[in-house]
Order: sequence, then structure tokens, then C-alpha cells
Amino acid sequence: MTYSDMRHPDAIAFDFDGTLVRGGWDKGVHILIAAYTACREGGLADLVSPENLERDLDRMARAYMNYMGSPRFQQLSALVNALLNDRPWAVDDPARLGLDETHRRAYETVRERYNALYMALNDAAARLYWRPYPSAKETLARLAPDFDLYIASGVLQELLEADLDRHGFERRLFVGILGSSRAGGMDKGEILVHIRGKGYREVVFCGDSNKDCTYARAAGVRFFRIRNDASFGELLDRARRREWPETPEPWEEGPELAAFLQEKARRPLQALIAGRPMTPEAISRWINEGG
Repeated sequence: MTYSDMRHPDAIAFDFDGTLVRGGWDKGVHILIAAYTACREGGLADLVSPENLERDLDRMARAYMNYMGSPRFQQLSALVNALLNDRPWAVDDPARLGLDETHRRAYETVRERYNALYMALNDAAARLYWRPYPSAKETLARLAPDFDLYIASGVLQELLEADLDRHGFERRLFVGILGSSRAGGMDKGEILVHIRGKGYREVVFCGDSNKDCTYARAAGVRFFRIRNDASFGELLDRARRREWPETPEPWEEGPELAAFLQEKARRPLQALIAGRPMTPEAISRWINEGG
């Protein structure tokens, strides 16, 4: 984590993926593919059922939708719990998944395989498709003279900093660039509490997911939703007037997201089951272009 001293009385924190950089729903598909593949190849193959792929897709999609915007290993535990127990909820200790001793040992291998696959899929999408929103960088530059700006992300710290550089964001604009750790510490909620605790008059968190809204409410900060590029114009206007919307109740993602996750994960997993796994680049093209 990187910090500098407070410069202004108010702060605006930004999620990264899906907020400053357009990722769409790709990451959810990546989570499903990485979790299923890691279980199949990492010693938990009996958790998945190739002859019941539709059942597994449905269970994983429901679990992911409960943890959009959460740290990746929390998402993994929810998907494993859904596959094993049809309970789409994360647990803080793998022992609570009901795995026997052999499977508990395999879970660490699954975590490593899942993380590597997820990173490879994200890297391919970032190279081929993911770009900053057209107005994101200009908005940050216009906000920085009047607000302390932060990144508050569930992305691993080292990956977050690499992605900032990859996409050409100016680090000097931010008072803090804060991601999660491999040990699982400092999710977005904890980061927001830490920022609020520095004594700002007001803190606003800009995010794109219902989980981001939940984090903001729990931390006692305001929430502004980034829906598309036009959101940045509204953000600048509200920042100029210091008029922020009331933090909404978290919303439920619609059935179109579940359908998208299952549709886009189906073909890569069918190819995996058939012994013809697709490359991360091919998967990314399928998600973004279809055909």
C-alpha cells in the first residue's frame, strides 16, 4: 500500500476494474472458468460434474453474483461451497466447506491454480480489450486539485500497481493506491474504513457493483455509481457543487448477468471437458466478440 499525507479536507476513492477501466462482465466469466478448471485439475475434480455442467454453471453464477467486487479468494470459496454444498456463500476458513482432510490439502493447490488462471485470463483481456473509460483520466486530473484521490481495489496490490502503469494512469494524482494482499487482508471495506479514519470531512467511494455499494454503506462513506462514460461528467458536476446522492441500498443484479456468465463460460468449459482447452486469448475473444 502507498500513502502520502492528506492534502484536502474531502476525499474521493475509486474502485479500479469496471470503474476506471472498462471490464464489463468479463471478470465474472473468468472467475467461473478459473474456479471450475482449478477444481478439475487441482485435486477437487469430484466437486464438478462434466455430465451436469449446466447445474455447475448455475451454482457458480449464483455464488459469483453474491460476491461481485469481492476479493478473488473470497469469491473462490463461495464457488467451491456452491459446487460442493449448493450454498453460494463464502467462508472464512476452508475447513467450514465440509472437505475431508485430503480435499483440504488439495484446496491450497486449487487456490494457486485458480489464481494463476484468473490472472492469465485477466491479462489477455487487458491486452486485447480492456481500456480506461475515455473520460476517466481527464476526470481524475480535474478532481485532484480539490480532493484527495485514492484507489480502493480488491485487486492484489502488485497487480493493481502494474495495471495502473499498463493503462497510463498518473500515480502522482493519488494520495493512496490501495489493493488487497495475497494473505487476504484489506478488502475494499477495510480500505474505506481506513481512509475515513484519517479524518476527512467527507469521503465518496466510486464503484460499479452492488458489492461496492455494500462496502461504502458499511464503512459509513457516500457511494457514487459508475455506469458508463457519461457517469464521469455527472461526477465532476456533483464534485463541483459538493452535492452527493444519498448512498442507495445495494441492488440485486438481474437475470441477464447470470445468463451472460453461463453462456460465456459454457463453451470454454465444454472445450476443457473435451480435452481441447482454449487459450486465454481465445477465451477473451469468445467473451468479447462471440462467434
